[in-house]
Amino acid sequence: MSLYGLDIIETHDKKRTVLEINGIKSGMFGFREIYGDNRVEDRVLQMLQERYDTLTVSDANWLEQQKYPLRRMAERVLIRMANRGPRWNRIVNRLLHPKVYFSPYAVTYWWNERPPEGADHGKPWWSDLPKFNGQDSTVVNVHNFPFPKTVNPFKAEYITERKFLQYLLLKDSPVSSFVPKTTLIGLGATNEADLEAMIAEQEQFVMKPMCGSRGIGVRLLSRGEISTLRGTRGSIWDASFAHAWQVIFGRTSLRYVEDMVDDKDFSFEPVIAVLQPLVNAQRIVFGVRQPVPSLVNGELALKVPTGGQGVPRYTSIRAIVCNGKFLDAYMRASGSPVVNLARQAEAHSFSYDSEFAEFCERFVHEFETRATQVPGPGDLYKSYFDSRGRTTKEQRLIDAFSGTRSLWSPLGLLFSLHNYMNRQL
Repeated sequence: MSLYGLDIIETHDKKRTVLEINGIKSGMFGFREIYGDNRVEDRVLQMLQERYDTLTVSDANWLEQQKYPLRRMAERVLIRMANRGPRWNRIVNRLLHPKVYFSPYAVTYWWNERPPEGADHGKPWWSDLPKFNGQDSTVVNVHNFPFPKTVNPFKAEYITERKFLQYLLLKDSPVSSFVPKTTLIGLGATNEADLEAMIAEQEQFVMKPMCGSRGIGVRLLSRGEISTLRGTRGSIWDASFAHAWQVIFGRTSLRYVEDMVDDKDFSFEPVIAVLQPLVNAQRIVFGVRQPVPSLVNGELALKVPTGGQGVPRYTSIRAIVCNGKFLDAYMRASGSPVVNLARQAEAHSFSYDSEFAEFCERFVHEFETRATQVPGPGDLYKSYFDSRGRTTKEQRLIDAFSGTRSLWSPLGLLFSLHNYMNRQL
């Protein structure tokens, strides 16, 4: 057990949903707003030092310099080139990033988003720790490299950074009832059956980057907007006429996310999104510090509520568990369903009891136990594609020909018609 932060939505009737579990970088800035000091962060550091003695913080630059000095040197040169102008920037991006980033079905709408001004809440709790430069220590694995000794287990930390893997890990566990239904969006990896079930059961949805953080890239979508995602299962790239004939002769095929998983290539993760039902847990919050629309002399104006005036707010709870022990929790409140301190949500005190603390400890224990036992992320992804159904050779052939869109290709038209008729049935 090490350090985790749970993001929990709790309705007025105490029904809980754990939206995600965060790892070593779990933000504790909200406690500073409540208490006016760093008591929770200081307690975390003390507990970790009591267990692990000497602590250092990972320095990815040092580790990569040791393993790949020439690559690091080349990257620095390319980054300097990218600063010479937009054209150079595009060229360098092509060289530095995996090919899958530039698929027409990659989810990249959020790349240029930045947290609002004022979203920086100061130094993180590990900022005063010495840098890891190869010394004998336990590493606060902020960059999550497989060091010999780390605070959070490498596999568990990897999964905390990928929301969909959390769902796959816990969907059949004893805590599965607290985990929201989740499916992939982008790169043709959608499970159409799961998507249809969600459309039938829900009205509003949340789409967010699988590896996102700080509320960046979160989108609220209606049932109608989600319906446009039907029929998006397919290959990573549009097919060409050459692809079609190569499939026929068995020399190559279109590339699918499941193929990348089989090849242990997970470079698709930063350009794919997850879709979940929107869990609405509005409650009346007192002590709201931001102006809200109010009637002033018969006219609508923005006004900070008085101390005894409650305001309906979307809420979520951040709970901290260190070394398997629940430490503290606070509530975040916002007028927007995207409840994140980096999105101008406010921190408020949260009254919890021993049952809530035990729930958090039990959830973290189940997560970490399962995370350390899974062979690797590929096994979780494979379970998803096996459940969804693998892309058959016949479907690959249909995708290859229907994707050519070549009017001069009779076979392309034939397979396009065949694919269309199958969809209607």
